[in-house]
Amino acid sequence: MEKLNEILAAYVAKGDSTKGKVLGAAFTVVNRDGVLFEGSAGRVDIPRDSSPWGSDTLSWFASMTKLASAICILQTVERGLVTLDEDVRPRLPFLQEVQILRGFDKAGNPNLEANPSPITLRHLLTHTTGLGYDLSEEPLMRWRRKVGKDKINMTMTMEGYSTPLLFQPGTDWMYGTSVDWAMFVLERVTGQKVSEYMAQNILVPLGMNETGFWPKTLGKEPVGIPYRGSGGVLAGAPFPVPEEHPVESGGAGLYSTARDYAKLLRAVLQGKLLSQESMDLLFQPQLDEELQMRLIDRVGPAQFLYCPEYPPGMPMNFTFGGLTNLEDIPGKRSKGSIMWSGYVNPRWWIDRTNGVAAVLQVSLLPFADPIVARLYDELERAVYEGLVAK
Repeated sequence: MEKLNEILAAYVAKGDSTKGKVLGAAFTVVNRDGVLFEGSAGRVDIPRDSSPWGSDTLSWFASMTKLASAICILQTVERGLVTLDEDVRPRLPFLQEVQILRGFDKAGNPNLEANPSPITLRHLLTHTTGLGYDLSEEPLMRWRRKVGKDKINMTMTMEGYSTPLLFQPGTDWMYGTSVDWAMFVLERVTGQKVSEYMAQNILVPLGMNETGFWPKTLGKEPVGIPYRGSGGVLAGAPFPVPEEHPVESGGAGLYSTARDYAKLLRAVLQGKLLSQESMDLLFQPQLDEELQMRLIDRVGPAQFLYCPEYPPGMPMNFTFGGLTNLEDIPGKRSKGSIMWSGYVNPRWWIDRTNGVAAVLQVSLLPFADPIVARLYDELERAVYEGLVAK
């Protein structure tokens, strides 16, 4: 365990210089029986006399919300409120009307065509719907400019989420707002807001008292999100999402702490929250051979973005819980583990074979920070050399 503390300490800024460092980080490792390691290092802000970063420091967990949301969706399926493969378009008017963007004409006008295919929760949970993130998909930003819609996904508004599809559902893979739409379906079938359902069915039962969609209700201010410039130095930057917004984002809305999020990971290891069948489904690869190749075509060239912890050429698939490695990673997690990350660089993994899971909490931009990737790699290797091996 001392090795993990040493790694954390080596990566955080000690003085005024932040070049090649993170401001602060927390790392928690759990197994089915409890917490194996909980540690933190660094500070919460640029000034060197800022408060220390702790395991109870609150930050935006962004897309790490998706694991909790996937569990919520599988719960509603278990309860017979909806099925994974029914067409959910009739439940949400926008999905009924959404068109497919097929490029632009010579005048720059979008070529839109009707979507002939069903949209299912299976599509939404596996990012095979055609809904992208506008900040990473240039055609969506070009479409926004042309039609005069200036609210991007990050505004957490219905206008921001209401973008055309970029392909026919079930024919390709693209990371985007699909899980947000899955949770809008959940709101319809349960009659509850996203925050209400998640609190009742996950957060309260697990004692996750420092996790929620609205920091004001948690009694804490989230840490800021500095930006690493070209010189490798961190500088203050505006918070990327508005403090007040009309939509609770099931894809990226949660704020949490390393200590609290680890409770969710441990619950998954223990098989809580879902039946055994549904928990197995959370880890089961969902993409057929053709869609798996589409996933690899998109993720492979951008592996440093999606899965820097995988060695080059690692066969992978997508599950309801996240990305899964189909072979053991030497010195690290076993095949069949699942993982994901968040926009401001936090990361998690769950290895059911070895019965271990971990969360790394940091808060900085841009996404896919190489310093964080190296920190995460060292931490994971130390976990498997020490805690798991013993």
